[in-house]
Amino acid sequence: MLIKKILERSLKWIATLVLKFYQPKVIVITGTVGKTSTKEAIWCVLKEKFNVLKTKENYNNEIGVPLSILECENPQRNIFGWIKVFLKGISLIIKKRKNFPQIFVLEIASNKPGDLKYLMEMIPKKNLQVAVLTAVSPVHLQFFKNLENIFREKITPFFYLPPKGIGIVNNDECDVNSIREITKKQILTYGILKNSDVKAKNIQYSQDGINFKIDDGERRISFFFKEGVSFYQIYPILAGFLVGKLFNLSSQIIIKGLKNYHLLPGRMKKIKGKKESLILDDTYNASPEAMKKALKTLANFPQSARKIAILGDMLELGEKSSFYHQEIGEFLAKLDSIDYLITLGEEGKRIAQGAEMFGFPSNKIFIFQKIEDLNNFLKKFIEKRDVILVKGSRGMKMEKIVKELIK
Repeated sequence: MLIKKILERSLKWIATLVLKFYQPKVIVITGTVGKTSTKEAIWCVLKEKFNVLKTKENYNNEIGVPLSILECENPQRNIFGWIKVFLKGISLIIKKRKNFPQIFVLEIASNKPGDLKYLMEMIPKKNLQVAVLTAVSPVHLQFFKNLENIFREKITPFFYLPPKGIGIVNNDECDVNSIREITKKQILTYGILKNSDVKAKNIQYSQDGINFKIDDGERRISFFFKEGVSFYQIYPILAGFLVGKLFNLSSQIIIKGLKNYHLLPGRMKKIKGKKESLILDDTYNASPEAMKKALKTLANFPQSARKIAILGDMLELGEKSSFYHQEIGEFLAKLDSIDYLITLGEEGKRIAQGAEMFGFPSNKIFIFQKIEDLNNFLKKFIEKRDVILVKGSRGMKMEKIVKELIK
């Protein structure tokens, strides 16, 4: 533990020196869901005109963020690899590198109170230009205890904004008025359900994707997102558009960049499966709000075949875990358009109980404790043109189910 702390502090120190030395503009992105997708959309827009570095994969913690700034892989337990990391950091300061990124797009995450403060201390205040908040919802309750603590943690980056810095907030998923009142910062918004600085309108769904218009108050611009299946996948596109405007890019350049935006694996990605089935792969992670959105997406999916929800445990929900899992079951039952429920894990049984309690037919519920048993069941259960949602926390390894279902 002591060695880890020394390593983290050393990485933080050298990453801060590099940022001070090169003075790139920094954009930070946080939130309970949607961080990585938002980071990708913003990066796609800005790289049309600027030399932009983004956080690698999910390098969003005390070790990952400085490694992203230094453009290094995580050496894990390789001591010689770590020596190379620090030598690279020192060399960046001793000898100025040409073509150093003009903008850093950094995803930052927190699993417990204080994590974001630690990460924000790494970024010199005059470098910070924009802080983006994607959502505030119940996650990691084992450590945060309640939603108010999560809210306080997630607005941390706004306090580090300089006088001319801008906060960008998802208006549908966050209490914008409270954020403005508490932080006293300039806040711009994006959204779908509420009036925002950038808003999506005239949303039309099909099996081919989502058509909608981006309204920035001056004009409405048509956009087609081929990979999209649900409204919440529009949010990163709106955030990318708004950041592009802040960096004085034309609408044409912004749209060109957004056309290169793609969903990452495990983020409600459409995949062709066996027997002409369609898999909605949402296996990257799970929280109560994300689970509800995924189920609503499945229920509203424009296809008349069987709709099957395969749901695993949502982890790190603390003492209210049973409540949240039963609530998901209730939510599923009330949608009234999902045909089968298959659960995995100990808490997954709570989802099944909640669904049955609120009228979902017991003969259409299947409960499993082992992923191997579930996969064996699916071999005979899947029928032609089924639409199958697979979702659960990362620790449940739900991606193994997707691999079994892939054609």
